[in-house]
Amino acid sequence: MARLLFFIIFGFLFLQLSYGQDKLNGRVFENKTRVPLSGIKIEDLKTHIVVRSDSAGRFSIGVKVGDNLSFSGFAYQTDTVYLTNLRYTEFFMAPKQNMLKEVKVLTPEIKTGSLTAPAEKGPFDSKSVLYQTDGSGNYIGGVKIMLWDSHSGEKQRQKEKKLADDEEMNQQIARVFSPQNIQNYLPLKGQELANFIILYNPDVKTYTSSRFNFLLYLDACYKKFLKIPAVERQSATYFQLVKKSG
Repeated sequence: MARLLFFIIFGFLFLQLSYGQDKLNGRVFENKTRVPLSGIKIEDLKTHIVVRSDSAGRFSIGVKVGDNLSFSGFAYQTDTVYLTNLRYTEFFMAPKQNMLKEVKVLTPEIKTGSLTAPAEKGPFDSKSVLYQTDGSGNYIGGVKIMLWDSHSGEKQRQKEKKLADDEEMNQQIARVFSPQNIQNYLPLKGQELANFIILYNPDVKTYTSSRFNFLLYLDACYKKFLKIPAVERQSATYFQLVKKSG
């Protein structure tokens, strides 16, 4: 009897260990913007094992094929996924509508991006980077890179790689902070929306910071924006007025 009990317990422990050996690795993004989501709760509804995504949206959880995973997080719609395999997978979550009414700023101050930046200069004081503008000279995000022949070695190649990486990141920022996307989160339109984006479009350093949170950043910027008189923030000449007053 004792021997039979031993085998039953051993078999149970073996099954438990074998179950825990299977892992699902994945990453969580916001749909459309592809912004990595941190702090998302991922729960196996069968075993009730819970993990949370890290600052880059990555997670790893012990599961089995056939389990159901629940994804939930502040300001995002809860979703459940049935697992048909354990390959690395990217998951996308949809934001809740009108969630800014519920957002609470957890940090006392959030750094906003600068509106302008000096262009990088190359040999003989030539400009190597120009910020992209439309036909009227308004900034539209991203940079134009002007490369020159150089044999300055590894240091120069690293500089060019950084410029290319920054260009790619600026393009992503431009997509995330486009009028079409910002309108999904804020009740702004027209000139008022354009002024908001110019004021608070973040730079690469701010956007790629491990502390950057898209929703908290928007909420903090929107509260600052509302402190500007409505006539001014809706004016097409707002930045000219600011420049003259300064």
